[in-house]
Amino acid sequence: MKKITVNVIFLILISNYVYAEARHEFTGKIGTGYSSVPKKFGLDVAANYMYAFDPYFAAGGEVNFFWITWDQVLGEEVVGLTTREVKAKTDAYTIPFIFDAQLRLPEIFSKIKLIPSLTVGLGYSLMILSYSQPDFTDVNSGKHYEKSDKKDFYGGFSWHAYASIAFQPENSKIFFTLDLGYRGAYLERENKEIDLSGFIAKAGVKFLID
Repeated sequence: MKKITVNVIFLILISNYVYAEARHEFTGKIGTGYSSVPKKFGLDVAANYMYAFDPYFAAGGEVNFFWITWDQVLGEEVVGLTTREVKAKTDAYTIPFIFDAQLRLPEIFSKIKLIPSLTVGLGYSLMILSYSQPDFTDVNSGKHYEKSDKKDFYGGFSWHAYASIAFQPENSKIFFTLDLGYRGAYLERENKEIDLSGFIAKAGVKFLID
């Protein structure tokens, strides 16, 4: 009976310790992402929430905003005494919703207060593809282009995996973070697919709330 009582007290103390270590974490990030189509870098912003179950494992969710813009030369037109290129402009606005699981190794660089981690996430992305071209006639081919403004909506499975380093200043509840990794995003609309997969790099600030 005495042994059972000691074991119960031990379990309660361990539970209290784990509960005390658990905390809510909010991170704002900004950086860049690369897209396989159209082979360009774009602005990548994210808001992340994680619940730390213990010093080694956390889980949560992340919402990103990924924006790429590019131009396509359609032809040339004469303006006054000069000739200038005429371009069609495309903007892709993508919002990935990702569920994350994170493994941390807080003891590796404990002396210099750096915490490395590995995050893997699965989710879904929504994208608005905006295309705009002016009304003009190409002076070289004679082809006439009608003014066009259209928006298409895409969606599809997304995932990411990235390694991070977090630095915590002395006596602070704030961490500064750096993420480097890869995002897979294959978005579809009416049997058309766009591959937005590519490299991601973001810096951020993490706030801890007990």
